[in-house]
Amino acid sequence: MTEGTVRDVSFIRKVKFPFFAKGIGSEGTTKKGPGSINIPVSCGGVVVNPGDIVLGDDDGVVVIEREQVELAAKKAEERMKKEERMVKQLRAGKTTYELFGFDENYQQLGIQESPGKQDESRVTRPR
Repeated sequence: MTEGTVRDVSFIRKVKFPFFAKGIGSEGTTKKGPGSINIPVSCGGVVVNPGDIVLGDDDGVVVIEREQVELAAKKAEERMKKEERMVKQLRAGKTTYELFGFDENYQQLGIQESPGKQDESRVTRPR
C-alpha cells in the first residue's frame, strides 16, 4: 500500500500481487536513505501505528487498531452470517426491497408508489 503511484501494473496484476496505490505512474521511485521501521505513519489521512492491522480488497483498505482487532473480527463474523442469511432469502425469492424493510420505511414516511408508466428516457440499457 502506498500513498504514491506504482508502475508495471500489468505485471503486478499478472503475478496477482496485491497492491493499493493513489495512481499509476511510469516514473520509478527513489529508494535512497535508510527509512524507518515501527513508527506511526499516515496514509490517505489515516494514522497507522505499529501493530495495527491493515486489510484491503477490491472495495478498499481498512485499518484496525491493535486494541480493536478482536471486536472487529467478531463484528465481521456477525456481518458475514447476516449476509449469508440474506443471500439464502434472495435465492428463495425475496427482494432487497422486502429484506431491508423499505416498504415499512416508505409507509412511515408517507411515500406512496405512483401508478403509471416508467419514463423510458431515463432508463439506461446495456448495448
